[in-house]
Amino acid sequence: LMFYIITDPSTWFAAFRTGRILLTSQGGGGLNPTRAAITERELKGKARPLRYVAMSNAFILNNLSKKPLDDVKVRQALNLAVDRPSFIKLAFEGEGMLSTYFMPEPYGKWELPNAEIVKTPGYRTDKAVDIEEAKKLLAESGHAKDLSLTITARSIHSRAVEVLREQFKAAGIDLKLEVLETGVWQDRKTRLAYELLFDTWGVDSDDPSAWLDSVLSADPSYRDAQIDEWMKAQARTLDLEERKKLVAQMEKAALSTY
Repeated sequence: LMFYIITDPSTWFAAFRTGRILLTSQGGGGLNPTRAAITERELKGKARPLRYVAMSNAFILNNLSKKPLDDVKVRQALNLAVDRPSFIKLAFEGEGMLSTYFMPEPYGKWELPNAEIVKTPGYRTDKAVDIEEAKKLLAESGHAKDLSLTITARSIHSRAVEVLREQFKAAGIDLKLEVLETGVWQDRKTRLAYELLFDTWGVDSDDPSAWLDSVLSADPSYRDAQIDEWMKAQARTLDLEERKKLVAQMEKAALSTY
């Protein structure tokens, strides 16, 4: 077997179309819907895209050591500004499902019911309500007109952060983009040298500890004594229903805080 390291998506897809490489990887190195359609059309009988449900999510990390992100009202406003259904459609060509931290129904058993999610601030069906609330929170925090933040992302996620920039404008937030090669991005992430960081994360099993730890341990400032206690309690609990209650408490608390 020969493995090629090709960092530019357009370059590796061109190599795949011409037969230089015979297999793509999963995740960011896989085929998006547009490229899958091209593959089916041009390479019919020679290559076949495989569609699968990935245990992964996309999220924004707030660096709580950077002002004004230490203000919970600012973080809540950022959460409210994201139009998630539109983001899935525009950034990932509709290949995604609405969720908070866990695999959504019917693939997972830990996520809040979708009927409850769409009533949660930031996830509500009526986005106008979220945007007005975001503007109010920014005004209360002293950033009604002057909030400017930079989001750091890998080059494979350039489209995603472009969509976020446009969505943040609706709430009066100026979002600057810093799109980096993966190695440089990873160094920034490790050193917490960012304001906002766009990331994706996948886990090996649909378990609450794996999902939440991936987010809450990414930044040492993401610490809350009550959430930590619930995290330990749910990991020790053998009763499924009791564990679901603890996980739901953690989820709601994390959504309102971070």
